[in-house]
Amino acid sequence: MLDQLSAFTDVHERTRRTRPGSSYPGGMNHRTHRRARLLGALAVFGLGGCTITTPPPPAGTSASASTPAPTPAPTPTPPPAGRAAAESRYEDNTNRPGGDLRTFEMPQGSAEACAAACEKEAGCYAYSYTKAEHAHHGVAACALKHNVPMASKSECCVSGVIRPWP
Repeated sequence: MLDQLSAFTDVHERTRRTRPGSSYPGGMNHRTHRRARLLGALAVFGLGGCTITTPPPPAGTSASASTPAPTPAPTPTPPPAGRAAAESRYEDNTNRPGGDLRTFEMPQGSAEACAAACEKEAGCYAYSYTKAEHAHHGVAACALKHNVPMASKSECCVSGVIRPWP
C-alpha cells in the first residue's frame, strides 16, 4: 500500500509543475486533470486495472479435458404445503382483489363456469367469482385475473388459480 501511495505522490508531484500558459498542473485541461486525480486515487486503493486470468492447462492435456462437465440444472422444489393449499383451483370464501383482466356478469353462472372461462382466456392466471347474494344488483360476476393476486378471506367469493404465475 505504501508503494502505491508513494507512486501516487510521485505522479502528483510531477503534475503539480505547470506549463507556461496553463492554469492546471502539467499543462492539462480541467477534464484531464480530474481524470488523472481519479485514476491516482483508484491506484492507491487498488481498484484500477483488475484482471482475472486462469492458468493454462498442464502440458500434455487438452483444454477440453480440463474443462469441468456442466452441472445439471437443479430440480424445482415443490411449493410449500401452505402455498399449494392457498393456490388451488377452487378456494371457497376467498377473494383475490386486483389484477382484473376482464370482468363480466354471470346471471346463470357458477364458480366452475368462471374457472372454465379463465382456462379459455390466454392471459388469465386466476379468477374471482362473486356470489349472487354478495354482488351488486344480485347478479353473480366473474373477474378474470392477469396475474395471481394475494388471497384474502371473504364470504363474497370463490377464487382460484388456473395457471401458475411465471
